[in-house]
Amino acid sequence: MNTNYLENPEQLEILYRKDKVHFQEIFSELSHSYPDSPLVSFWHSRLKFDQQPVISFSKSDVLQIFATIFVLGTYATFPFWSGKTEEEASVFFLKNIGYLAFSSLIIYFFRTRHHSEKVKWMIVAILAVLGIYINLLPAEATNPSDTLILAGIHLPLILWGITGFVFKTSNRFEFLRFNGDLLVAAGILFLSWMLMSGVTMGLFELIGFRLEQYYPRYVLIPGLTAIPILAAITVLRNTGFVNQVSPWVARIFSPLALVMLSLFLIFFLQSGKDPFTDRDFLLVFNLILIAVLALILFSLSAAEQRWLNQVLFALSLVTILVNLTALSAIVYRLADYGLTPNRLAILGANVLFLIHLLLVGNKLRLMLSGKASREQVLTSLGNYLPVYILWAGVVTILFPVLFGFK
Repeated sequence: MNTNYLENPEQLEILYRKDKVHFQEIFSELSHSYPDSPLVSFWHSRLKFDQQPVISFSKSDVLQIFATIFVLGTYATFPFWSGKTEEEASVFFLKNIGYLAFSSLIIYFFRTRHHSEKVKWMIVAILAVLGIYINLLPAEATNPSDTLILAGIHLPLILWGITGFVFKTSNRFEFLRFNGDLLVAAGILFLSWMLMSGVTMGLFELIGFRLEQYYPRYVLIPGLTAIPILAAITVLRNTGFVNQVSPWVARIFSPLALVMLSLFLIFFLQSGKDPFTDRDFLLVFNLILIAVLALILFSLSAAEQRWLNQVLFALSLVTILVNLTALSAIVYRLADYGLTPNRLAILGANVLFLIHLLLVGNKLRLMLSGKASREQVLTSLGNYLPVYILWAGVVTILFPVLFGFK
């Protein structure tokens, strides 16, 4: 930061609004060099105040939290109090886990963002149709079909897309950034709730009361249903609480991911491992692709640093090679073993990942050469989301019919 800005309060405000994270990093060093400057003292107090995580909940928030615990908690425990077997309970959660995760968020954004009544009823109708459809899909509790499992896996992605729609933002990458902060807050809440539950059951066991049969089913699970809404309120009402954590984590793990993937490709070529017949191998590849896209997003949310941009570009290139390896394996399996719902679903996902990585990698290349901005890279990440949602809809709705519910 140019020290001449200390004589120009308006320019400091412009710099702060342009990149708050980077501004805070530099200004923290500047405050030690100019401790007697009134303007530095003012900004030091302002930044310190902005970082105070004061969690606030309105009456409407509290009502929704308790309603979520009661309604979704009761629905989540339905397999237990209705006498279903463990296999039947597994099928129930496979079909409904998306609704348990995203219902409270959708309602929250209905309540806090302006939507017309027409849009609200349209969303409610879509949710109802999807819920009825997934729960009417035939299922054998002991041996659920491949198409049912695929539908259960992809339905949460559709519901996530609906959540993004009701989130209502002009930039889709803002929704992606919100999801990163949401995961951080939800992770903290989840670990805290699990720790508290473990301590509670342990204390009661000391005085002769064993809660293992009832507490997890009727207290632990209903409590988990409130985590998404609690995390969302924490993130949106207190922007300084977690919005620096995701970029910080990404800046650490992006270089590590680049080294890991590079070493993996080198050792993989020497290992003689056959990816063409290993389903778990392909699954891990897909998880790697998702993780890399997330790292790129969260790294770009941090203060701009050229070395990090270079790491992200290299990471995108290595990941494209990983993706091509997985894609060749899937094509081989299709040619050698025939078409199945699983293989077609994985093939479609990998093709989408490859196209997305190529688009993002090209934008990163242009950014390094000064021909594209960081915002354009983020836009290329966000604008591709509807393609994933559309594919999830095809897998969820059409696959069971096309493959005869097998």
